[in-house]
Amino acid sequence: MTYQLNLLCGCTIDYERGRMLDASGVTFCPLHAAAPLMLEALKNEAIGLANMAAMVDPVETEDRMTSVYAAIAAAEKKVE
Repeated sequence: MTYQLNLLCGCTIDYERGRMLDASGVTFCPLHAAAPLMLEALKNEAIGLANMAAMVDPVETEDRMTSVYAAIAAAEKKVE
């Protein structure tokens, strides 16, 4: 018998009682589905900012870079 677990974010997990969960039964909500794309966009922004650093205000660039790197680090953190 298949069960469905509805998470608060909108993701759903289909599973059978007593069986190991795998990713094939996960349906992601729009936010979690977009997360890998947002992470890549942040990485691209970091590259662009680094390339522009010599042409713009170094203090402003450093502030923006700090925010971008903090977001990338948070997104890449492994959840245990």
